[in-house]
Amino acid sequence: MIEALGRHGYLHIVRVGSGGLGDVYRAVRASTGGDVAIKVVREFGDREATERRVRRELNALLKLKGHPNVVQIEELIDLPTGLALVMEFVGGGSLMDLLEGSGRLTPTQALAVMVDIARAIADAHALGIVHRDVKPHNVMIGQFGQFKVCDFGIAAVLRDASFTDRTSALSYRYASPEEIEDATDIGPATDVYSLGVTLRQLLTADTNELRARQIIDDRRHDDRLSAAERATLAGLGQLVDRMTARDASARPSAPEVLVVVRNLE
Repeated sequence: MIEALGRHGYLHIVRVGSGGLGDVYRAVRASTGGDVAIKVVREFGDREATERRVRRELNALLKLKGHPNVVQIEELIDLPTGLALVMEFVGGGSLMDLLEGSGRLTPTQALAVMVDIARAIADAHALGIVHRDVKPHNVMIGQFGQFKVCDFGIAAVLRDASFTDRTSALSYRYASPEEIEDATDIGPATDVYSLGVTLRQLLTADTNELRARQIIDDRRHDDRLSAAERATLAGLGQLVDRMTARDASARPSAPEVLVVVRNLE
């Protein structure tokens, strides 16, 4: 694999991660000397289906090109083993790395994260794109502290007939009830649910609904938080409950979530 990527003009290639859809490498583009991330998509027995997934991700990323809160696509390359996406390298680690290092965030920190992610998801939905795998692992931290959504690998354009395809990459801790039940009417509300679970984890370091609700309630009476932070925590806790409603029609839209967090900000 490293040799194949080298023939496409990349140097110092090192594998830095692996996910449900493939392996991620860090490399240097020989022509510019700049760092890139290369996602080599793993095949799942059907090369044609794998290529459809890659091109669907490319379609999503190109529609979102230039968005400050979306990891940017640079090139699509064809390798002997299949397709690979070359993307900007975001060197600050993932939101999950941040959580594992510091535990739960302060209400103010969680709010800052949510503004960036909600903006990316709201703008994706406006373009007819559903991410379908929103979770802290798929949010990267840029060099200036901005949060950028990545891995639209199982995203689907709503007009695409392949939208109802299931994928083994689905992350069940963050999955909406309709995803788990394998419903065919997956839509933007699915991302809102997953974003709600992510917000719950930011505030409590836990994705479990009952445990997290108790932690939020306890934190609301924590004198170490300022009155403003306790008010922010209460507002975000209420938002989590709305975003993770079992009934998809009862959840706010991503633009509505963005309005709420901006008002809290």
